[in-house]
Amino acid sequence: YPWPPQITENDAASRQIELWRGWCERSEARFANLFPTFLEAADKTREAIVAEEFLVGDVHWNAVGHRRVAAALEAHLR
Repeated sequence: YPWPPQITENDAASRQIELWRGWCERSEARFANLFPTFLEAADKTREAIVAEEFLVGDVHWNAVGHRRVAAALEAHLR
């Protein structure tokens, strides 16, 4: 997550966020929320992010999207 429709619809209150945050708290695991990484990106519109960072017609990131996620996870883990 997030999936493309959640980005274009600016779904910052996604059910998945709450589900995974709760699971992490119960499991004593760190929670990495990638929604802000995509929803608050200043470099592109949300529509451009979906078009340029996801595989066409798919919910998976392409190489550009993976770079965004890698940078966010690196910052989170520091």
